[in-house]
Parts: sequence; C-alpha cells; structure tokens
Amino acid sequence: MDQKSSPEGLRCFAPQGRLDALTVPRFEEGLRDHLHQGAAYLVVDFGDVTYISSSGLRALLTARRVARSQGGDVKLARLSPRVYEIFEM
Repeated sequence: MDQKSSPEGLRCFAPQGRLDALTVPRFEEGLRDHLHQGAAYLVVDFGDVTYISSSGLRALLTARRVARSQGGDVKLARLSPRVYEIFEM
C-alpha cells in the first residue's frame, strides 16, 4: 500500500489488490495510521484495487467517521467500474 502526504494535512493512501477478510486488517491499520498522524483529509486511491468486501466498506465508513470528528473527511479516487458497482449497491 502506497502512502503520500502533504504538509496541509492531506494524505493519499493507495491500497492494492483485493480488500477482503484477509487483507482488510492491514487496510484498516493504514487508514488508522494516517488519521492518527494528523491527516484530517484522506484520499483513498482505488486505482489498483480489484475488489472490496463488506469489511472493507466498514473500514472506510469508520475512517470517515473518525476524519469527520477531526474536522476532515475521507474521499475515494480512481474506482474501477467493478469496484464502483459495489459502492452503488
């Protein structure tokens, strides 16, 4: 998972592959690390994600709630059509 940051509290987090029951704990840890290190705004780049399970969706919702409580937000970028369909449900 790639990570980039800027001095304004905006960070980009780029998970890769499948976000399922086996990989979501690492994904959650990455989200948590960014938010606990002062990133109020987090962009999650889904360009290299091929699938996201309900546990991955839950991790994103939790991260969004934390970010918003700190005056920030979580935004998603570069969703593939397949991953986008999951979010549409």
